[in-house]
Amino acid sequence: LHETPTGSFGAFMGFSTGDALFGGFNITEKNFNILGLNPRVMKEVGPRGLKGGGEFAHFTTTVGQKTNTMVLSWTKPYFLDTPWSIGCELERSSNGSMAQDYEILSHTGSFHLRRGLNAFVSLGTHYRLRNSSVHSSQNAKEKSPLLAEDSGNKGWVSGSGFSIIYNSTNHPLKPTNGFRSRIDGEFVGLGGDYHFFSFSYVN
Repeated sequence: LHETPTGSFGAFMGFSTGDALFGGFNITEKNFNILGLNPRVMKEVGPRGLKGGGEFAHFTTTVGQKTNTMVLSWTKPYFLDTPWSIGCELERSSNGSMAQDYEILSHTGSFHLRRGLNAFVSLGTHYRLRNSSVHSSQNAKEKSPLLAEDSGNKGWVSGSGFSIIYNSTNHPLKPTNGFRSRIDGEFVGLGGDYHFFSFSYVN
């Protein structure tokens, strides 16, 4: 048997009207072992201890002239030998594309559970907590009343939701046949500063 590589690294660069010039990189490991971060394990076996746990870990960062984003995610399939997979995601982003001297800084953490019902359908639930702050100069507020009003849209968003996923594609990365559909709903108002309900259907 020949072991295939489980990790990958990618880099990208582009240009958009909203963000001008941007670039970044991403790192993915499909056989990650979070227990390898234990200082004792790291001391005994070194970086080799970070592989072999069957977990999915991903990090991506995007740096642009107007926006910057970092995302770190981790998923453990078949948690405790059950059909459930668990995971979490951390994100930090700053967005200054709305106007000069105006920046929205946000930090988000989320936790999710998912279970497959059969070969095509899976159900999931999640909880997310997000904090946003707005940094703007007095000059930007004076130029635009809308920016002055939006500068008050800061605080905590706390919400939980569900997802129903149908996937009949014939390949997870390069499908040539099949159908993928997703229903998502979320209620925000479990504490925090905002209350709303969102619903989406994508296929």
